[in-house]
Amino acid sequence: MITCGGLLLWLPISSANGEWTSFIDALFTATSATAVTGQVTLNTAAHWNYFGKTVIITLIEIGGLGFMTLWIVFYYYLFKHRPNLRQRRIVTESLSLNAGDSVQKKVFAIVRFSLTVQLIGATLLGFVFVPEYGVGKGIYYSIFHSISAFCNAGFDLIGNSLIDYQSNPFILLVIASLIMAGGLGFIVWEDLLNYRKVRKLSNYSKIVLTVTASLWILGTLLFWITEHQNGTFSHLSFGD
Repeated sequence: MITCGGLLLWLPISSANGEWTSFIDALFTATSATAVTGQVTLNTAAHWNYFGKTVIITLIEIGGLGFMTLWIVFYYYLFKHRPNLRQRRIVTESLSLNAGDSVQKKVFAIVRFSLTVQLIGATLLGFVFVPEYGVGKGIYYSIFHSISAFCNAGFDLIGNSLIDYQSNPFILLVIASLIMAGGLGFIVWEDLLNYRKVRKLSNYSKIVLTVTASLWILGTLLFWITEHQNGTFSHLSFGD
């Protein structure tokens, strides 16, 4: 996937100026997108055209959802076959599922949940991006940033991350919520969504929620203590 993505980004059809991109930069970008790390050697907003950006967001989606997840979906729908025992075992290990879980049901649930959250995020971002950038560009930007945030990829089309929106609580909270939702993972969300029925959380979910909430709270306090007076946040109001 990284090689295919790198080759596509290398071609002139992917760059905004219609010229060949350095192959090492194209391959690096494809690697960063698939591995959802967010490191870039080229400005995503300026260097790539819509085809190149679509290649990047597709790689992010594949990397975020997991190749094995999408493989099962395509295998099931395109070839109308159920995975055999060996294939189910591979997917079960890849997605950290319980041995007794139905692979197809779990995979489809993961995809449905992920796409639903991304759609909600894109819709909310559209309330700001569509009026600002126009219908076509605004919708594209909303979808791109929703997927990028949910998959914790860090890619943006603004050109300077979210600096332009540092005083826009709506955008910041939507993006932060998508990052949090994607970061917790499907197993935790499944436990939370089923809590009303079973009134119980797994030990895994308890640990993830406790540690994650602690990091959010302590991280916020640490940033505030170190940055609010003479640091990065010194020019911002208390609310910002």
